[in-house]
Amino acid sequence: MLTNQRLQTRVLWLLVVPLLMVAAVVSTFAVRAQRNLVVRGLDDRLLTAAHCACALLGDTYHDRINGADSVSTEAYTGIIDTIDDLARRLDVDFLGSVLLLDDQVVFTSAAGKQRDGTNTDSVAFLQVHADPVAYTTALTSQAVDFGNYGDIWGAGRMALVPGRDERGRPFAFAAGIADGTRTDAVRTAVVRTLAVCVLLTLGCVALCCFLVRSFYRPLLRLRQVAARMTAGEYTELPEVGGGRELRDIAHSLDVLREGTLDQVERVRASEENLAITLNSIADAVIATNNQGEITGLNKAAEVLTAWSEADAVGMPLAVVFRIVDTETREDVDSPVDRILGAGEAVLPDDHTSLLARDGNEHQISASAEPIRDRNGGIVGVVLVFRDITDEYAMQEQLRQVQRMEAIGQLAGGIAHDFNNLLTPIMGNAQLLINDLQDQQEQLELSKQIMLAAERASYLTWQLLAFSRKGDQRENVVDLHRVIEEVHGLLARTIDRRIEIKTFYQATDAQVLGDPTQLQNMVLNLGVNARDAMTAGGELSFTTREVELEEAFCQSLPSDIEAGSYIELAVSDTGIGMDQQTQERIFEPFFTTKDQGESRGLGLASVDGCVKSHGGIAQVYSEVGRGTTIKVLLPRLLSKVDQEPPAAVTPELVRGEGTILVVDDEEIVRNFAARALRSLGYTVAMCANGLEAVEYFRDHHAEIDLVLLDMIMPKLSGEETFRQMKEIAPDVRVVIASGFSQNQTAVRLLQEGVYSYLNKPFRTEELSQEVARFIKV
Repeated sequence: MLTNQRLQTRVLWLLVVPLLMVAAVVSTFAVRAQRNLVVRGLDDRLLTAAHCACALLGDTYHDRINGADSVSTEAYTGIIDTIDDLARRLDVDFLGSVLLLDDQVVFTSAAGKQRDGTNTDSVAFLQVHADPVAYTTALTSQAVDFGNYGDIWGAGRMALVPGRDERGRPFAFAAGIADGTRTDAVRTAVVRTLAVCVLLTLGCVALCCFLVRSFYRPLLRLRQVAARMTAGEYTELPEVGGGRELRDIAHSLDVLREGTLDQVERVRASEENLAITLNSIADAVIATNNQGEITGLNKAAEVLTAWSEADAVGMPLAVVFRIVDTETREDVDSPVDRILGAGEAVLPDDHTSLLARDGNEHQISASAEPIRDRNGGIVGVVLVFRDITDEYAMQEQLRQVQRMEAIGQLAGGIAHDFNNLLTPIMGNAQLLINDLQDQQEQLELSKQIMLAAERASYLTWQLLAFSRKGDQRENVVDLHRVIEEVHGLLARTIDRRIEIKTFYQATDAQVLGDPTQLQNMVLNLGVNARDAMTAGGELSFTTREVELEEAFCQSLPSDIEAGSYIELAVSDTGIGMDQQTQERIFEPFFTTKDQGESRGLGLASVDGCVKSHGGIAQVYSEVGRGTTIKVLLPRLLSKVDQEPPAAVTPELVRGEGTILVVDDEEIVRNFAARALRSLGYTVAMCANGLEAVEYFRDHHAEIDLVLLDMIMPKLSGEETFRQMKEIAPDVRVVIASGFSQNQTAVRLLQEGVYSYLNKPFRTEELSQEVARFIKV
């Protein structure tokens, strides 16, 4: 800040410097004007001397020498004396005359001033001039002229007054001043002028000092007021004093102060409102300038980026808002750079993650817009983004469910077609077994075919379990008993280095479900745990009772209801799984085992079984620290004592009657017809629904039972049944399908279908089902 003395000096300089500049300009013009006046005065003196000489001597002197070639000494001396006296009186250095004679410029008289009476310098009469050019213009044009001379008297300036004698010869009288004399006169005038200008300037400077002293205190007060306003202090102005101009300035400052104070209050209120608004927005907001540097951010942005506003302001956006592709982990270009380059709004790519300062990662959805001034120029960028981590996870889970549903549909279709193929394989193998009892070698081959078909049938069951289209029986199942059965199976087959433990923390582990499916589920979990412990370890089965809250159920990806559940945790101390493997563990055909070791359906069928029972399966694992898969199944709240059903060996049942077999698969039709004929029945066959309806229309009185496929071209099994029912309301139909019983089958059973037979079926199962419902 300036001191008072420095301020006074500065104000003085502000007055003195312009004054000195003005004085310099004025002095320059004054000197130039005085010089011109002196030169003009000298020219006027020369001209006067030349006119006087011409008036005194021209009419007589040149007339006398008009016809003579010489003048007497007495006459010439008199003329010279006259010229010399005139030169002295008019204060010129040179005075004389010339005559144009025979085209030559010649002297007729010439003399210098003789103030001391001793100067008798002169030239000879009619002597040719040494510098005729200086006189030529005046002699030839007969006009008054000024020129420069260079003679025995030196160099100088002269004035020429021309004339003509009686013979018409031009002459001229010349009066001159030497250059030295002329220069001395000019110098003397310039020095006097400069002295006057200096004295005037010094007087003005003294006046300025006086004025500075007079105005210093008011200016100092004005300066102090301006400094306070610059610093943001808008207190009332003190009395300034001084002249009217200073009082006007003080009044203007006071008006400015009041206006500025009002503007500051409005800006402060606007900033507060803007800050409140931005901090009230749930989305994060970051603003930058046109260099990509952060100028502000709200509280939500501080939370997500883990940068405080004080630390973030002035930083490049890419440092605070670092984003990567969620899937590839590659850095994503800053949207600000693209906006500043393209000038258009930009949306960051999907699957974008924000890497916060504290190491956390947030899945975000963002948009960016340019900030434009009144002229449309881009002055910055505003970036709005929000955390969609939970939403993204839900979307991923939804996509996973949709993928699983699509794969389930595919698996169900494959199982249906596969069951159609297995039906004649298993049935014909059974017929061979029945017919080859006395041929041991062929009988053994037939049994191998049957065994392979049964294993294939189990594979289709797994596919249907995964797709949740399998046939599920509703029985009371004690999970502890199921675990014990699986324990016994595993104890006889797994590596002796693996120790199996059970922890029954649930006092009651009864659930409602299919015993076979649940047993296979527990077995698959045990086998999967066994395969993870190649060097031995500990396999444990733990049960406990849990209560699921409504909020927890809503957070899960599966549709599961709140209530009481049995939790079965199957844990191993094996190699564990990374996060990517855990996310895919329940996908069908996904496996981490070598090719040929697994079909990848074990855990997929577990997931399908659990969901079909209204539960959910979850996996917890760390690489090198083992895996735990938890299964939650709805608990049966009322305890039911139930003994396991006794094993029943199916037997062939023979009969008689006419059976219509309707199936689009020729090998299935042929097997069913062969099996039924071997049991004593008469068989008719149709390849599709339309053919079956026409045949039934003509022969329904002869048909005792219809064995009807569900999935057929042209006319489905459902439509075929309804049209047959219109023809004969008492028609007896048994549905046979590669799909397990579904909503369509349940609806047909309610409409009058007698039974539902799952493919593949054995001859014994077919014989018993036909015997139950054939018309007798």
